[in-house]
Amino acid sequence: MQNSPKNTNKIVTLFIFVGVAILVAFTTMVLINNKAFVDKTYYRTIVNNAKGLSGKPAVFFKGLEIGRVESFALNPNTNDIEVDFFVFDQYKTKVVKYAVLGGHRNTLLGDISPFELILPVTSKINELEILPALELVPHIDSELGQAYIKNGLIAVQANSIDSIIASVNTLLLNFQKENNPDAGSIFRILDRVAKMTDHLLTVSEALRKSNILVQAEGMMGQSKDYLGTLPKLIGRVNKMLDGADGVVNQASLLLTKYSEPERIVEGITDGKIPPMLDSVNASLTVLQTMLNNIHAERDQLVITVHSVQQVLKKLDKTLQGLNNNPLLKDGIKKDVKSTGIEMND
Repeated sequence: MQNSPKNTNKIVTLFIFVGVAILVAFTTMVLINNKAFVDKTYYRTIVNNAKGLSGKPAVFFKGLEIGRVESFALNPNTNDIEVDFFVFDQYKTKVVKYAVLGGHRNTLLGDISPFELILPVTSKINELEILPALELVPHIDSELGQAYIKNGLIAVQANSIDSIIASVNTLLLNFQKENNPDAGSIFRILDRVAKMTDHLLTVSEALRKSNILVQAEGMMGQSKDYLGTLPKLIGRVNKMLDGADGVVNQASLLLTKYSEPERIVEGITDGKIPPMLDSVNASLTVLQTMLNNIHAERDQLVITVHSVQQVLKKLDKTLQGLNNNPLLKDGIKKDVKSTGIEMND
């Protein structure tokens, strides 16, 4: 089936329309990404070299992109590079009087890094004045920028690579001086090392001329002899330590045995001491019981003793009567009045 010319024209038109739409969309995205539709305010600056400007570097403020280089050209009269750049309107209040553009040149590659807007020191200025459009914002390397730095209006940190190179150059210049003890700690150390070296040379010469080295060699020989006898001495000390270790072990065993004296007594008596002690304890218990009983019956015992005394007295009288019978003797003696018996509780 063949397509008609009318349908073919429609397809071609559709393809062209789609291509144009894609091109327009892509162009619009690029323009939006580059903030082409954002309002801008233009300013000027002057640099002494155009390297790195062909890429139209951005202008930053504290890490934020606030603008970009628009164009640059050579001034035939002054041979300076005049640069036109813009700042988005939302950031134009940051472009104030005495502000400068920083952008240190890479010392090794020679390119210019993106510009950085540097504001003046607020303590040096009474009031920040917004810079009008198309006014000059001096570059920090220009004479005007250096004047701002000299007057304290701008405070910036030195470029790290440039500072290192300057420090190396200063160090090399100081190294080239013969006597330079006041140029820093390194040179003071080098000066002291040189003086110590001279002093050591003097001391070594004096030692060489004296007999100290000979005496030192003799002392080294004696020390060698002493070191030769040291192994024997160490062997004797080891034997003494072994003997002391045996004594300590025996003492430890003896202390272990005597730590429980009841086992020693039980071993000597073949285990008979505990039964004997139990028997003695039982006998003492019985004796204590008897004594307690006697103590409890002490009143009755006193009466019994008193009765026995009365009986004995009567028996004594009977015997005296028998002994004093008139037939035998003069009669019975009179009783001596008893005063009683002493009773103790």
